[in-house]
Amino acid sequence: MIIQEIPFDVVDWDSITEETIQGTEGHGTRKAVQLNKITLAKVTYSKGYIADHWCEKGHIIHVLEGTYIMETKDGERREVEAGQTLHVSDEQNSHRSVTDTGVSLFIIE
Repeated sequence: MIIQEIPFDVVDWDSITEETIQGTEGHGTRKAVQLNKITLAKVTYSKGYIADHWCEKGHIIHVLEGTYIMETKDGERREVEAGQTLHVSDEQNSHRSVTDTGVSLFIIE
């Protein structure tokens, strides 16, 4: 990732519009800011959340609270606890978000 052409600024997350995310199970919320080619997002998933799609996009995901599971299409599961960070590159593995406990995340894409 090359970080270029983004302003020197502060994100006031309280002023960002929240969108609802519906999973095949559970739900979530997302607040996102687009900074040129980089997206910053704060995401919360409910207990029992399972994403409704497989993703090919790269992410850096920091777990703020709870336990996050990245499940790959081939059956691999990576469990990430609060305070830990997971990273995956574009088109590396088809993956989706899962949580048994509920989770709060900070994501860079």
